[in-house]
Amino acid sequence: MLKKFLSISLLTVFLITMAAGCQKQEKVQQKKQEQPVLTIAYDNSKYGDAWIKAISDAYSKENKIKVKLVADSKLNQKAGALLKTGKNVPDIMFLSFTNWQDWASKGYLYDLSGLYGAKIGYNETLKQKIKADYLNFCSYNGKYYIIPWDDGVTGFIYNKTMFRENNWSIPKTMEDFYVLLGQIKAKGIIPIAWSGSEISDWNYAIRTWWAQCEGHDGMVSYLALSSPEAYKQQGRITALENFRDIACDITNNIPDVLNIDANKAEKQFFSSKAAMLLGGSWIETKAAGNIPNGFELGIMQFPAVANAKEPEINVSDAGGFAVIPSKATHKDAAKEFLRYSSTDSMLKLYSQITSSPRPFNYEMSVYDGLSDFGQDVFNIWKKNNNLYMLSKNPLYYGKFGDWPTVASPLLQIYSGQISPQKVVDDNYEYVKTNWNSN
Repeated sequence: MLKKFLSISLLTVFLITMAAGCQKQEKVQQKKQEQPVLTIAYDNSKYGDAWIKAISDAYSKENKIKVKLVADSKLNQKAGALLKTGKNVPDIMFLSFTNWQDWASKGYLYDLSGLYGAKIGYNETLKQKIKADYLNFCSYNGKYYIIPWDDGVTGFIYNKTMFRENNWSIPKTMEDFYVLLGQIKAKGIIPIAWSGSEISDWNYAIRTWWAQCEGHDGMVSYLALSSPEAYKQQGRITALENFRDIACDITNNIPDVLNIDANKAEKQFFSSKAAMLLGGSWIETKAAGNIPNGFELGIMQFPAVANAKEPEINVSDAGGFAVIPSKATHKDAAKEFLRYSSTDSMLKLYSQITSSPRPFNYEMSVYDGLSDFGQDVFNIWKKNNNLYMLSKNPLYYGKFGDWPTVASPLLQIYSGQISPQKVVDDNYEYVKTNWNSN
């Protein structure tokens, strides 16, 4: 009888222990299942994937949160429709330049104003960390909706080995630049590789020459668009004339340039058939598959126009930003990711991988793992006055832009259909006529 009682008692204890163990396991499993998976969609057409993977891995390790990355080179085109439906939206979206203010006005974006007051380092908030000129662009109707993503240095990418072997100097002025073009052609080398399908890349140079003429303050005044007179700036004509004089001289270009795509233009440069390439700080990432081992890549800022008001100005290609959709599932985790990715260590990690800056106040040095090309980029970024072609005026970002009559007049100028002076005159008249129209 005693044995039977003991057996029953032991069985009871065993069953209770098993039940408790199962309950504990179920709770652990339930907790595991409840852990958020932060979904981040990003445009990888320019800076690739490595930077976001590295930052996500560091964030996951520190915060014990899984991150799902969704790369999409067409994300900009899809974002508006995705935000409008609010279905299956990611928690964070990294986008290139778009009309985000329209999304904010419709309630598609989560208000990040509280995040701007978050500590980002020792006695420093996120708001204080962002460069002042960019910060002004991040708000709409008194609230912050975006976090800056990319900054950029634009210029002529050049073959350092070729320049060194031929004793070619980096030109400081346009006069020097025309001398350089002659020296390059005398060696039987094509001066500049660019793509007809990406003729808009010339806007990097055009905006810089324009800004050199008008100065930083003059460009800020233009972007405010207080009246149609902003479109009459002389710098616009000078910049387009430089484009015409260089690009329309076919001896400066790769053959059949209008029918060449960007990839083929890059290959012409990286095979040393051309000495320079239009581009910016992203080229080391974007063209990684075309860069031969040992190729010495450099970047020079665009040479200064005659009588430049501000010769040392870098017109950033910035415009990329991160947003949290208003219908995102894991907003708190998303906010922490954006805060974490804006700390010094993550800013440096981003720049180490991409060779590009972000529009925050931080320092990079050779000891931070920058490539030689990255050091060139940061030297230009640090010594120049950086201009962000960003405006809060809806007349600019929603209606007119820089060249409202044809979006971009470069192909018409290249083909001889229109002169730089007429482009500027026509755009001014168009803006003046339509200033008050809906």
